[in-house]
Amino acid sequence: MRFGGSLLWKVKSSNERYSSWFVKVFDDELTLPDGKQISFSRLFLRDFVTILPIRRGKVVFVKNYRYPANDFFLELPSGIIDDDETPEACAHRELKEETGYDGKTTYVAWYYPSNRALQRGYIYHAKVRSSGKTSRDETEYQQVEELPIEVALKMFEGGEFKHAPTLVTLGLCRKVLRAV
Repeated sequence: MRFGGSLLWKVKSSNERYSSWFVKVFDDELTLPDGKQISFSRLFLRDFVTILPIRRGKVVFVKNYRYPANDFFLELPSGIIDDDETPEACAHRELKEETGYDGKTTYVAWYYPSNRALQRGYIYHAKVRSSGKTSRDETEYQQVEELPIEVALKMFEGGEFKHAPTLVTLGLCRKVLRAV
């Protein structure tokens, strides 16, 4: 992106401060278009998917434990995309792992969840066809919960959901939900 004929921010240096499989933290030294020098902390976060599963007129959620908040939250199935995986394959895998359900997924959109990272959140909706057994990660404490579409929409509009990918997905998929 250009502003006034030049690149907006020029990178003088970039230093990785922390690294794990989920996140990397960088401190960048930058020059702004007016010549001012700044430091900017930037994140590398892995891409993920969120799935809106619909089964017999109900939305399939997971009641999910979130360690930082030490609480459970009602969320749509969601997960990190593995290195050798497409977003669509991840959507199928996460739907099956977290809910035990299988279904036909349809791509909706992608978005940047943070202004400090290029991480992408991919959104799919799924018509659930069959059920099976969950195969959650050892740190996933979840319970499947199905809510009628009308109830899920009222909860969304009433601000009851707190998980950002769930909020974005429900917001972008309202037309899908109302068409069921």
